[in-house]
Amino acid sequence: MNEGVVSKRPVSIPNGLYFLWATIYQIKDKYNIATLSGRVELVAWWLINGVKEYPALDITIEEDERLYEPANIPEQDDSYPVSRIAFATAELNDALMDSLNISRLEDRIKIINWYYNHAVKGVRKLSESDLKYFFDEAIDIKQDTLMPITRAMMLNWHVREDIHSLFDLSTKAGRLGFEGWWLSYGYIE
Repeated sequence: MNEGVVSKRPVSIPNGLYFLWATIYQIKDKYNIATLSGRVELVAWWLINGVKEYPALDITIEEDERLYEPANIPEQDDSYPVSRIAFATAELNDALMDSLNISRLEDRIKIINWYYNHAVKGVRKLSESDLKYFFDEAIDIKQDTLMPITRAMMLNWHVREDIHSLFDLSTKAGRLGFEGWWLSYGYIE
């Protein structure tokens, strides 16, 4: 196998995954690894389906910041960007994608939450890029509390109707209350 060919293209592909791609025509025909999108889709396939179909293979997806760059989708925003890998894995879930309108912020947040809570949970550890994504300060909220309100906190607030209705984040009292809830309960969830 020519290691140089695999490692010099955008988004590195582990040797075991490259071997699967090269030897199983159904995979090779579906994913054009000469393109960035084809490589991201192959990695997404591995995370969602490959680990189940080939459990004897121990293939680890290495940290690659290109997987976490914003996906090329309409209405992408800086507050909660959907990464290439999150969007590619979501596209493998027809029921999820059929229920969403990706031009809506709420639905893009659902993709992010689905990716971390269902798609890769138990498949891999959070990477440095994942941690940076979660623990960056949220840019869509005033930062005037004891600690920064992070993107992870805001993602939780967006998807939890009970929390959303309890804390009005347009007020300082609401932000402080939310911060207190997060420190007591939220980070555990």
